[in-house]
Amino acid sequence: MSAVPFLAGWALRSAMLISVGAFLLWVLRVKDPAVRLAAWIAMLCGSLAVPLLTTTLPEARLAAIRVAKPAAPARASGTLWALDQAALALGGADSGQRSGNSTGGASVAPRYDWPRLALTIYFTLTAVLLLRLCAGLVLSGRLRRCSHPAGRTAEGIELLESDDVSGPLTLGIVRAAIVLPRDWRDWDGVKLDAVLAHERSHIARRDPAVQLLSAIHRALAWHNPLSWFLHRRIVRTAEEASDDAAVAAVRDRASYAAMLLEFMERGLRAPKWQGVAMARYAKPEERIHRILEGTPSRGITRWSVAAVLALASPLVFLAAAAHLERAPVQVSQAAAAAVLVAPLRAIPVPRTALLSPSPRRSSAQPSGSSSNSPQSRVQY
Repeated sequence: MSAVPFLAGWALRSAMLISVGAFLLWVLRVKDPAVRLAAWIAMLCGSLAVPLLTTTLPEARLAAIRVAKPAAPARASGTLWALDQAALALGGADSGQRSGNSTGGASVAPRYDWPRLALTIYFTLTAVLLLRLCAGLVLSGRLRRCSHPAGRTAEGIELLESDDVSGPLTLGIVRAAIVLPRDWRDWDGVKLDAVLAHERSHIARRDPAVQLLSAIHRALAWHNPLSWFLHRRIVRTAEEASDDAAVAAVRDRASYAAMLLEFMERGLRAPKWQGVAMARYAKPEERIHRILEGTPSRGITRWSVAAVLALASPLVFLAAAAHLERAPVQVSQAAAAAVLVAPLRAIPVPRTALLSPSPRRSSAQPSGSSSNSPQSRVQY
């Protein structure tokens, strides 16, 4: 399989998987952010596994119409075959004559290599996105090395402080750490507990690693618009789940909403860091409204994980193994004959090629027998 059809098939199958998964979440009215995040992660893993599964799973061919092709009689098939061969012969000769007359024997210019151009554009943009991601990882590592220990831990998680951040930030893939701004010592106990509960929730779910994997998927499948949609959903749903964890820790929605709004107004001084920032969200007003009026999350359970896997597995299988094929269409013999005869009628044929010259009348022949004599008729 060439590269361009492979990339196009991956984009189409991944888009089908993500769109159907989003539709099921909407139909089932799943409100718990922990369950929705598990569903988005399942779609991410399924989209990454589709290229491998497509080459290993048996094909499941789908056809919209299945019509048995009737067996044509031998005489009719022979007639159609003869008409087909005649049409091809005359059409090829006529097209060759026209091309020879029009070009005058000149060679035809080669066609442009569009697949190579498409691959060049794909690999160029993929390299740009991956370089941007690597730059974010380098900056995140530098920020962590330049940060200073805060002198305490939060349930075994290292706490760092830095002048380069204006809000809480979680950094690290294998061994994550929480980076706090310098003024964290001036916070009251409720604010510090809410921040630590929020960041611990990210680390417990491995959100930095998940978001890094989603960013890699977006860089490789950038030609699929739903890969960008999936990444935004993963980031947004992870923040909602951590907000619920923080509200459960402080038990005061209004104070947590005010604190979160303060961090959003500050913003981050270096938004290109590859980390999980507490204040990163698409629309702050929607997040504040959800905190004040939303229902608390019950968290992910074994039953919810089993339900997500039960729904995601068949979708991934169908997206990877489905192959569309054109169903045979029943065509009548009259329609087929009309199609084959049409090129014969369209091709101009000289009269001299079909009509033989009429024989001259003999001077000794009686004039009265000129109209009825078989020799006087035109021979075809």
